[in-house]
Amino acid sequence: MSSLGVEPNELSYKAIIERAEFWLDRMRKSGCQPDAISFSSVLHACAKSGDMSRAEAWLRCMEEEGVEPNATCYTEVIISCV
Repeated sequence: MSSLGVEPNELSYKAIIERAEFWLDRMRKSGCQPDAISFSSVLHACAKSGDMSRAEAWLRCMEEEGVEPNATCYTEVIISCV
């Protein structure tokens, strides 16, 4: 969008989060175990839109599934707070 001179807004960021969540859920339901990088992609989408509650929920989900968050994951959650 930015390369076309169109500034993203809240709605466009929410759409990105929903698609990232959709694909992560699909991955999980197919029997593939997402790793920290997979989760950090969703956390990044949450951070870009400033959706702290969703970022925290995904971090909890990650921990519940036994995936050890890395520094990038925690950074994305912190970014979602600002």
